[in-house]
Amino acid sequence: MYLLAQGLRLAFDALMTEFRELAPDYGVFVTHWHEAMRIFFLRYCLLWCSASQRPDPLTPREKCMLPLHNMPEFAKAFGCGNTAGFVGGRCRM
Repeated sequence: MYLLAQGLRLAFDALMTEFRELAPDYGVFVTHWHEAMRIFFLRYCLLWCSASQRPDPLTPREKCMLPLHNMPEFAKAFGCGNTAGFVGGRCRM
């Protein structure tokens, strides 16, 4: 799980750096960054979709959601930081 969380963090930071560099100005960055975050997180979870029947300690849903629960940016993008069941900063990896 640690590697999944760290890989997600690395990819997210790279996206943010690239997005800032390619945005013509700060206004464009601010306008589109929220939607870019949402798309990034959705695509990350789609990577784990599978019809595989092999035994695995984690389900595809767990592989998607557990690393995301360790990212405040995910909570901000989807407005889920204060909802029941979202652990947010309590299990930071």
